[in-house]
Amino acid sequence: MVVFGDAIYPPEMFRDIMSHYNTHKKPLMVAHEVDPSLVHKYGVFELYDDNNKIKRIVEKPSIEEAPSNLVSN
Repeated sequence: MVVFGDAIYPPEMFRDIMSHYNTHKKPLMVAHEVDPSLVHKYGVFELYDDNNKIKRIVEKPSIEEAPSNLVSN
């Protein structure tokens, strides 16, 4: 498991991630929504049309260039 050192995570998140991995045996990334005005502070996910797989991560885009408001953290 890789986590960012500059964020605080609730302990149950780790349990949920491990449970998901143990069930599906596939890697995953955790994302959360932020206000669009804050996307310039994060890596922002662009998802494929099925909204289940990451197409790419745009690092610190402007509001206009952000593909979503789903960010890695």
